[in-house]
Amino acid sequence: MAWEAVGAADAVPDGEMVTFARSEGDVLVCRMGDAFFALEDRCPHANGPLSMGNFSPPFLVCPWHAWEFDCRNGQCVHADDAAVRQYPVEIRDGEICVEFPDA
Repeated sequence: MAWEAVGAADAVPDGEMVTFARSEGDVLVCRMGDAFFALEDRCPHANGPLSMGNFSPPFLVCPWHAWEFDCRNGQCVHADDAAVRQYPVEIRDGEICVEFPDA
């Protein structure tokens, strides 16, 4: 696993989500108060871009088929066997640092 700084913490307002581009695939960061959650920006159902959907903390709604996911754990609200990949996240010196699997 490798930690990577993806962007500034203040770029993600409380109660909102922001996508940060990476060559290995975008990462979606959701913020709830002082807590940040990093997830893959892809719905496991049909690969829809979660960043184009709605975020009503703590739930992300995929824009393609309205699948809902809890940003705190990536779990689908309606299907126990579906989840969005979640990554560990820390704030270090004002930067959002995410731990990704080694390439």
